[in-house]
Amino acid sequence: MRTQPLISILVPVYNSEKYLRRFLDSAVQQTYNNIEIICVDNLSEDNSYSILLEYQQRFPEKIFVYQAKEHYEFVGAGRNIAYRYSHGEYLYFCDSDDIIQFRAIEMLYNAAFTYDSDLVCGYAIAVLVDENGTAKKFNLGFKRSFRASNDAAIISGAELWMRLIKRSLFEKTGLFPEDVTFDDVAQLTVIQSYAENIRFLQYPVYYYFRREGSTAGTPSLSVALSSIRAERYALNNCDPAHKDAVLKFVVHRIKANLDTRWQYTDYFIDWIKELMPLIQEDEMITSDRPLYSTLKFLSDLKDIKIPNIVYVSGFFGKQVSKQRIEELETTAFAEGGRVVIMDESNCDLDENPYIRNAVNHGNYDLAEGYFALKNIYEKGGIYIHDNVRIVNCFNFCKYLFGFFGFENENTYTDKVFGASQENQAIKSLLDTFSDEWDKKGEYFNLSARIGIILTIKYDFPLDGKTHLYKKPVSVLQPSMLVVNVSDMFGSLHCISS
Repeated sequence: MRTQPLISILVPVYNSEKYLRRFLDSAVQQTYNNIEIICVDNLSEDNSYSILLEYQQRFPEKIFVYQAKEHYEFVGAGRNIAYRYSHGEYLYFCDSDDIIQFRAIEMLYNAAFTYDSDLVCGYAIAVLVDENGTAKKFNLGFKRSFRASNDAAIISGAELWMRLIKRSLFEKTGLFPEDVTFDDVAQLTVIQSYAENIRFLQYPVYYYFRREGSTAGTPSLSVALSSIRAERYALNNCDPAHKDAVLKFVVHRIKANLDTRWQYTDYFIDWIKELMPLIQEDEMITSDRPLYSTLKFLSDLKDIKIPNIVYVSGFFGKQVSKQRIEELETTAFAEGGRVVIMDESNCDLDENPYIRNAVNHGNYDLAEGYFALKNIYEKGGIYIHDNVRIVNCFNFCKYLFGFFGFENENTYTDKVFGASQENQAIKSLLDTFSDEWDKKGEYFNLSARIGIILTIKYDFPLDGKTHLYKKPVSVLQPSMLVVNVSDMFGSLHCISS
């Protein structure tokens, strides 16, 4: 009868009191008995540490509790601390708010022993829980047993808690990076590139609970940048023999991020541009024509971005509060922006006789629109009306050359628009502010002028639909840009997702 090797279950813990007992019960009740459960508390602010000590007292032969000396920002540090305290021949990394299937360690180890594998992967059941507690389940991973190539394992994903890793393999590839949210994406990708015998197992080993508001699912700039850092780490540290597969895994993640973290499209496009020399030499990607075509299109976009400048109106006695300025400075662009208040001190109402006549006829909004267009043409940026509130930042618009948006199916909004410097559509609109264009002196509002120019001169259909990455501007459907919520808040408009 063979001796059962010690297997280490390694668990970083932070503010998990609501789910921690459930997790610990699933760990101590494993059918494989020769385990150590190393828990590292990240200076939790709830009762997590007390719960850990309670379980350590109840199961002193299995549970070993440590506490970080200082709070670490990313979970990779907790995994590394747990590893340093571990002794197992095999390592199983997991999270403290999930559930380990009761036979998981037994099944994973049996496969490792039977096939002499240094990395074994089961499949997981993902449980998505909404704010009302409603759960939806689906499988993660392959529901069949087979020997996997390094490339197939890499492309399959980076769910750390589905895999049993031989200690010698982990020692070969090194510790988790401690400066990224997606430490699994960074390090497991590297581990899978160096594994010598990978086995996929037809057995559910884990219940992964994904809740609304989780850090990894948060659409924030820090999370988007952390994703890019993790991908760069994987590419820089993987086995060069399998770099093509790592690159394909990375570009699939980028494509997914463009859908789920679209607010930061400009950052992901910059990342694609950086990777393009590698992408063009990777047959795994270039042979996938739909994927490669998308990447090539985005990479070929000109490096002409809408600058982080926000124009607002202070004409005709309008007051722009300090609070409003701070709001625009911090929310219009993810990395912050500069607010320019247009008023009579920096905009000459007499420079254009047509504008002076419009003001004399009481068409003040037309004057504001004219100077917004003029500033954008000369310097680039975006105009935001004082009745607009920002829900999502404008970074997704920065590579669009310029943008306008529909307020409804057949009407353009004049409350929000933007462009890079010297945009020709903006110039065409500026040309409408003249007696020659408006021979009858009808003083069409800016919304009408936008519709006329985009429809007649640039052939955009008046269909209320999105038309992206067109020259010289893109057009956005109402749900992408401006939602009229006047029924609730008077004449308020909102930048929408």
